[in-house]
Amino acid sequence: MGTTGRSRLLVVDFDFFFHNPLQGAEAAHRGDPLLYDWAHAETPFLQEDVWTYRAEDFIQAGVEPPRCEGLDGFWDRFTFAHPQPPLFYADSNLHAGALTPAHYALPGDAATAWQEVHLFDAHHDSGYPHHNGPTTFEEWSEEETYSCEDWMLVHHAQGSRLTLTYPAWRPEGDSHPPMVPLTVSVDDHTAAPGTFDAVFLCRSGAWVPSWCDDQFTQLLQAFPGQPRPFPGARWAHPRPDPLPLAHRYAAIRAELTATLHTATQPARQPGAEPQSAYEEVRAAYQDPDTLQTALETVVEIQATSHQRQEQTTAALATPLSAMICAVRSTLPSYLKSISGMCSRNLPSKCRWQNSR
Repeated sequence: MGTTGRSRLLVVDFDFFFHNPLQGAEAAHRGDPLLYDWAHAETPFLQEDVWTYRAEDFIQAGVEPPRCEGLDGFWDRFTFAHPQPPLFYADSNLHAGALTPAHYALPGDAATAWQEVHLFDAHHDSGYPHHNGPTTFEEWSEEETYSCEDWMLVHHAQGSRLTLTYPAWRPEGDSHPPMVPLTVSVDDHTAAPGTFDAVFLCRSGAWVPSWCDDQFTQLLQAFPGQPRPFPGARWAHPRPDPLPLAHRYAAIRAELTATLHTATQPARQPGAEPQSAYEEVRAAYQDPDTLQTALETVVEIQATSHQRQEQTTAALATPLSAMICAVRSTLPSYLKSISGMCSRNLPSKCRWQNSR
């Protein structure tokens, strides 16, 4: 156990602002909760590349890719001990486990532990049970390692008091209880009590879409102090914007869907009234060469989908995700709608080392 000081650390996970209706309250403007049935792991593919395909799913469903909510005036709710409070930022909350007052060079506090760590997060990050993994704090203590899903236990071991505020959209909190005592509340959008000495902000790129990176930038710019990247942490910001390519993919698939529908409908008998919006152009797609081209495009799309699945599977098999908990998953809806053919299921809503 470390020497507990008088300083308080505020930790903010950016997923606090990303309303995920599959994990919390449903909201009509954010679409079907199953659109959020995602796999999570802190790997480059699931932090960056996959967001193009997830954006496409929203576009195909007629839903605007969802944004973060509740950022305006967020920092105004906190009182800081210094007019220019220090802030480190990174993609993963894993790094918050290593922080001590010494990292911020806080004047007059040479302690190795915080008096309190107050986390604003959609997840408690205080340990989750795994198959063949630790199920208690005592078992976790024997592992001598930690990840973004249990870094709060490091501060508990050092004697810090732990406080958690869930976002208003997730009043029920995590499905698994924390391994250690937490003071838990649900955000009521009022001022946080007490004074904070330092801040850590994580982007959570495997949980928050890359099309929200501009909002993360706005949150950093609104901070009253001087934000600095966490030393040594991998950082690329903003990530590539997935929306232009997602819109392009969605348009191609929509056109292909219409083409296949038209090509496979029986021809209208002479003198009969049109039966659908496709009727006037149906004859153009009765040509075998046109149909063959469309079917070849389907094969290309299936190959792309298969490659995407292999990338996801490889990401989930990385040593950083050694403790996998796989649950129900769904096929990409666009593949079903275009070809009616099934591929392999994508793993979803997993929790393992380095993933909450």
